[in-house]
Amino acid sequence: MVDLDGDGLSEVWQIAFEAQGLDADGDADGDGRTNQQECEHGTDPFDADSRFGSYRFESAPEGVAFLFEGVEGQSYWLEESWDLVNWKEAAERVFSDGGAERLVGERPGAQVRFMRFRVGGDTDGDGISDFEENLLGYDPLSQHSSADFLGGDMARLMRDFYSEGPFEIAGKQVAGAGPTLAEASRFLTQAALSSRMEDIEAVAEMGYDAWIDDQFGQPVGKILPGVWGWYDWYRENDPENNPFNVHRRYAWWEQLLTSSDLLRQRLAVALGEIYVVSDSALDGGAALEGMADYHDMLLENSFGNARDILKDVSLHPVMGEYLSHMQNRKADAAGTRFPDENFAREVMQLFSIGLFELNPDGTRKQDENGNDIPTYDNDDITNFARVFTGFAWGGESKDTNDITQFLFPSWADYVWDEPMKAWPREHDTGEKRLLRGTVLPAFEDEPDRTPMDDFEDAIDNLFEHPNMGPFISYRLIQRFVKSNPSPEYVERVGRVFADNGRGVRGDMRSVIRAILLDKEARSPAANDDPNAGRLREPYLRWVRLVTSFRFSLEWGEFESKIPDWGHLDEMGQRWMSSNSVFNFFLPDYVPPGEMADAALVGPEFEIFNAATAMTTQRIFGSSLMWGFADWDEECGCASHVFSLDEEAALLAENDIEGLIERLDIILCHGTLREDTRQLLRDVYEGFPGWIKNNDRLAASALIRIVILSPEFAVTM
Repeated sequence: MVDLDGDGLSEVWQIAFEAQGLDADGDADGDGRTNQQECEHGTDPFDADSRFGSYRFESAPEGVAFLFEGVEGQSYWLEESWDLVNWKEAAERVFSDGGAERLVGERPGAQVRFMRFRVGGDTDGDGISDFEENLLGYDPLSQHSSADFLGGDMARLMRDFYSEGPFEIAGKQVAGAGPTLAEASRFLTQAALSSRMEDIEAVAEMGYDAWIDDQFGQPVGKILPGVWGWYDWYRENDPENNPFNVHRRYAWWEQLLTSSDLLRQRLAVALGEIYVVSDSALDGGAALEGMADYHDMLLENSFGNARDILKDVSLHPVMGEYLSHMQNRKADAAGTRFPDENFAREVMQLFSIGLFELNPDGTRKQDENGNDIPTYDNDDITNFARVFTGFAWGGESKDTNDITQFLFPSWADYVWDEPMKAWPREHDTGEKRLLRGTVLPAFEDEPDRTPMDDFEDAIDNLFEHPNMGPFISYRLIQRFVKSNPSPEYVERVGRVFADNGRGVRGDMRSVIRAILLDKEARSPAANDDPNAGRLREPYLRWVRLVTSFRFSLEWGEFESKIPDWGHLDEMGQRWMSSNSVFNFFLPDYVPPGEMADAALVGPEFEIFNAATAMTTQRIFGSSLMWGFADWDEECGCASHVFSLDEEAALLAENDIEGLIERLDIILCHGTLREDTRQLLRDVYEGFPGWIKNNDRLAASALIRIVILSPEFAVTM
């Protein structure tokens, strides 16, 4: 059922019967059925004769028959149980045309059997009930009712609800309503790294789906060209030195502050926290141009296919260096050397299928003894490691028949922005047994077989595994929307991963649309749900703060003012600098206390402690009020300060309420509580004259209070 406002009633049903504003516990027509029951049954809440209740069981030659009066478009079915705990369907589901209906279950044997009658299901599992699908003109047997819309019926419905164009419910033309500014801001906290007011206004004007479509067409904001630009600068201005790792972050910040591909940049950061590499274990060219190219590779693949992401991640020289399958050699004849198994293990555990077999909804499958079922064992790791042998630096100059270039590359051979190549002499050519019974033939049985054939088949073996859809869907939902998605949410997205509506598996455009336009992502009721949302990780809070307000350059050139300086490490996080391949935090981390008692995970809480909490707020607050980067003794100012012209202008007019509303929209997507609002009013009224007469300083002090609030730290 689609209940976006959490009132217990379907929006689709309310529109169809013009029943907006009804109380779920009320009984508008006095027929003895609550409005909620009428909604579940698909009956008219204002017509006492429109009710479900005419039914009876009777014996039939083929079994036990249940006769009833159906509601048009509603689904009905029988269930049976032997213990009143475990139930299963006992008769084929009926989709009623209205009028008399009949369901027949098998005649019970000697064992006592219980039967029950069910009304109103979601046969295709897309989150829209069968009755709602009938009202909408959708197909209740398919989550892709239209081949013209990719992303599933739920995303299609959210598109219509949150756009101004008309759509049809129960034969009526219904005008959609674009998002409010608060709703648009909430959407951007999920879909983008920045939330400037003009971006929020654009989403409110365009609607969610149109904005997503527009983002698909934005140019890619790559960072490697910026790194090459730094090499040019050093050659011209400081030929004795070269750029170093921080210049990669400079290039990234420049894209964050100037590029228009907001959704792609957000998705690339999310993918980078799944397919992790880190400059904490790399240096030189790998950390500079290599990691810049790795990020650009994620950008380029963000709106492509998940298989290409897995393939390109696996072949990237930075990943090869980080997880040690670069120059991975086959076993020697003496049995004293064996292939490195590091990447083979992590590509399964972290990048594709996880440790345990999953149901389509992301929950773990269990064997007959109630134990989780592992997805792979040591033999699988060994065989995948044999697949990933013989790969080293790529580039046009490489001669893969020259083993010297594989074993003893020169400095010029270290090419970090080209995929790795295969050296046949160092690749294991024997038979390899992979997952789910897949066998890669020995090269002696297929003389034309190449190392890349092994590689492509191994990628297919992982990509086609039924775990990959729910595994990746769950992690992307955690990065974009909420730490604890329902199994139904995971399954809806996972089904889109499996089939975008046109038979394509792993279509990232459809997957991201399904994530962002799901009812769990868009429902305003999430603001009142204590289990919804997620803690914003500290570095992305910093990005949000920096990009939400314009800043001015007081002196010098742009490159010396990038807001990425040493103290950020004290927050426990810096972009692409995690301490291990497991990212900064684990997706299943459970914070102690109330969240553990409620069986909730909170990944970002793993790096949240007294030290990082205090440091984060100190950095945020001091940078906001006094600026950041280098201090210039000549001008007595910071080299980089926030420009709070719009905020200061509101205070210049004594419009404290206007400032509070603006900060609520930009920073807290409309969730600022009344006690926080009152605190802002009280603080403003209590400012001494030297602050109150400085509108910019007063604005920065008030903003500091907002960024200290839980409303800013948590997205709903």
